[in-house]
Amino acid sequence: MRKKRAAKKAVDLKNCLDDRPPATERAVRLDCTVLPSDLERMDDLMKRCNRRGTNIFVGEIIRAGVLTLWEMTDDQVVEIMCRVPKAKRGR
Repeated sequence: MRKKRAAKKAVDLKNCLDDRPPATERAVRLDCTVLPSDLERMDDLMKRCNRRGTNIFVGEIIRAGVLTLWEMTDDQVVEIMCRVPKAKRGR
């Protein structure tokens, strides 16, 4: 019984990802500095989503992170930000 529920949930997630409405705002290009470990994490997140049968891009991962932080309380945001290593700006 559990396997059937897990399979149904996977299908629902794929449909959810594929049926997202397009953004109503015009996208803005952003140049930022990330650590190599951040790139590895983003690549892993893209692969995890792609295994569900949909293509996810780096910008969508960043926007999902922003959305998640936005929905948190101030204390939760500060707690997460304290865990993010400070990187030197530039190349």
